[in-house]
Amino acid sequence: MLLCVAEIFVQQAHYAQALQQAEAADKLATQYALHSLKGQAQAMLGEIRRLQWAPDHALTHQQRAAPLLLQSGDSRRYANLLLQMGKTYEQLHQWDRALDLQDEALRRFEALGDGWGCTISWGALGAVHYGVGHLEQALACLQHALARAQALQAQAEIMHYTAEIGRIYWRSRRHPEAIDHLQKAVQLATALGLGHKVSDYHRVLGETYKALRQFTQARTHLEQAVQLAQKANAPGEQIGALVTLSALAAAEGNMQSVLDYSQRALQVAERIGDMRLLARCLGKVGQLYAKLDQFPLARTWLEAAVDTQQPLGIRANEPIVPPQSLPPGRCALPPG
Repeated sequence: MLLCVAEIFVQQAHYAQALQQAEAADKLATQYALHSLKGQAQAMLGEIRRLQWAPDHALTHQQRAAPLLLQSGDSRRYANLLLQMGKTYEQLHQWDRALDLQDEALRRFEALGDGWGCTISWGALGAVHYGVGHLEQALACLQHALARAQALQAQAEIMHYTAEIGRIYWRSRRHPEAIDHLQKAVQLATALGLGHKVSDYHRVLGETYKALRQFTQARTHLEQAVQLAQKANAPGEQIGALVTLSALAAAEGNMQSVLDYSQRALQVAERIGDMRLLARCLGKVGQLYAKLDQFPLARTWLEAAVDTQQPLGIRANEPIVPPQSLPPGRCALPPG
């Protein structure tokens, strides 16, 4: 029951609450020597830590879970753990190891005749290819995953893979295809009542229109993203949209708006007391000022980011907005 509640919190991107439930399940399993439950709890802790962009901690939990799940004979959970470990190595930029684990997970799911597992494995392989910049391979894998999700009538996965294909088109500068897929993803997420997803997809639509220099449409989508994220209590998405609005203001040469949006993003991170998110936000604003050749300001913000992130062990290449939350077993691409 504790792990079921933890999974619900993960789906809602409420990671602190999910962590509490998973830790309680882990303590219970340790107290009563329930090895299978212990493996499941450690796997869940690993997944939560991965979604929080703490890959070293995630890998520790996953490595503890592996022998316990293998010993329990739960082949599906073990295959899913391999999938999650692959995603963790992906965050660590250990691409070869990530591909090996995703391939092994796919083979195990195929041997089990698990259509769902195969679907998410194809999606995870697409994520790795996306991470190393192999956009055509990533697109092929995600289109395969989308076709399988459609055959299973899995609406959440159809939404997710449609959006991720849209991200690839955006990154490839194939803007009409990106807009088409992202608008479909918005409709699917709205129908599913996933406000934080709708917010994220509006953000990427804003990025796409910004790239097309259609600034009015870009601002409309980004402001919607901020409002939806606030309503859905999704601070990561809210900060991402505010920072993108800062970049949009910079493209328009409006330095006051750059500062206003940046300060709003920082206020969100400070309000929720998330030092990791705060460090990433400071760094992102510093990078933005550097692009504007405002080097003294850039240095101030970047030094503040370093001072904030060093005690936390945050990696310098981690994005400001972690990949969007998904239930264990579902893949998420890094932001474009």
